[in-house]
Amino acid sequence: MVEVEKRYPMSMNRKLLIPFVFALLLGCQSDNKKKQTLSDEVVSDTTITDTAFSLSQNRSVVSEEVYAEITPDTTLNQKLFLEDESSFSNFYDKPESPALVEQIRESPVVVFSNQNNSQYLLAYQYEGNTKNTFSCFEIGYFEDENSLGGKSNLTDFPDFKTESGIGLGLSMAEIVQIKGEDYTTEESEGEKIVIYTIDDYEKSAFLKRYNMPGYFIRIALKDNAVRRIVFGFEYP
Repeated sequence: MVEVEKRYPMSMNRKLLIPFVFALLLGCQSDNKKKQTLSDEVVSDTTITDTAFSLSQNRSVVSEEVYAEITPDTTLNQKLFLEDESSFSNFYDKPESPALVEQIRESPVVVFSNQNNSQYLLAYQYEGNTKNTFSCFEIGYFEDENSLGGKSNLTDFPDFKTESGIGLGLSMAEIVQIKGEDYTTEESEGEKIVIYTIDDYEKSAFLKRYNMPGYFIRIALKDNAVRRIVFGFEYP
């Protein structure tokens, strides 16, 4: 009888222990499921965030492409700059001051010639510009502009070119190679006019820097050779 009494508590302990262990195992499994679910949620959130970041980056790239501008030409022979009075003495250092000529173009101009008087340069002075400050340049051949005879100021330059290498005699293919394909064209009196513009003031740091409404370069070709180049700012 004593022996039976000793076994009874041990039997009862086993009966109580089994449900406890079972409950403990269930609890562990439940915790593991919760942790896995939480981990999945974190991964999901990270994936969503990464995707959103990627899309944002892509939109940024597209935006930069949409608002990209041509690289504007603003100098002649790396000496004379648009809207820069201080550059004039580097381009023309003769003691006499060149005179403005009226009624050749819509604005008064100063007329220059290259060394052999085959090419002309017109420097446009818009209303409000200070002396020797120019807002637009035109390059061409004297043989195409009879009205310029006897009005030019001789320079030491063999020819006239922009800083990107745009000059008379280039072909259409060479122009596109230098300036790109973002252009429009016009036809006028047997000439093909290739036009590059910057005209969105609100989105253009270049126009804002000069406080000008628009920029253009118009290149006239005849028989696939450049005969005239006009570039600078639109009249305010």
